[in-house]
Amino acid sequence: MTIPFMPSRRRRVRPASRGRRSGRRTRAGFSLVEIMVSMTLLAIALTSLARLSFVAARQQREVTAATYRAALMTEQVNRLTTIPFGALPLEPVDTLVTTGLFPHRRQITVTALTPTVSQIRIVIVPTRPNLRADTVTFERSL
Repeated sequence: MTIPFMPSRRRRVRPASRGRRSGRRTRAGFSLVEIMVSMTLLAIALTSLARLSFVAARQQREVTAATYRAALMTEQVNRLTTIPFGALPLEPVDTLVTTGLFPHRRQITVTALTPTVSQIRIVIVPTRPNLRADTVTFERSL
């Protein structure tokens, strides 16, 4: 007995809709709003970092200037304590130093307290505007 060939009725199955969710199409990647928000956050972070770098650089300049000023002050005190008492300058000495790493004005004043005791005052004034001056006063005897 032969069975006649009958094509079966198959339901056509549609492929699953790719990228569709509840009627909306989704795409891989970032939206313009997400990029704008991330760029704004990045700009805020970089601005804060730049400000921090500027403050650190300014503080470093001040520390470096203080180091040069202290070294210069020590050098002048040592020089004035080692020269003979009679060779101390009798009039104020004002010297402008424009070369080197620390441009400054140096003022040295020797005041005779007694014939055997002198008071020596050294003032170092940096030529850069935001740096403070430094002064040391000591006595020297015969």
